Amino acid sequence: IQFHQLYHQDGLAQSQVTDINQDNQGYLWAGTLGGISKFDGKTFSNYSTANGLTHNQVNAVFKGNKGKLWIGSLGGVAQ
Repeated sequence: IQFHQLYHQDGLAQSQVTDINQDNQGYLWAGTLGGISKFDGKTFSNYSTANGLTHNQVNAVFKGNKGKLWIGSLGGVAQ
């Protein structure tokens, strides 16, 4: 196995990743201390309180039974 590192300078919202989950479309979601990042295999899209998160410190990314992502942060839960 060979690992490839991705960093803040690659587009990740923040360098400290707290949780990772994959949605039903295959996107990887990385919770960080500075928001949440969606990775499509090439680029990141970042989301924060400006997009509806209750807090930028994301501690958990959970996929429910119907495939919806639940985002647990210091300020509560967002969907």
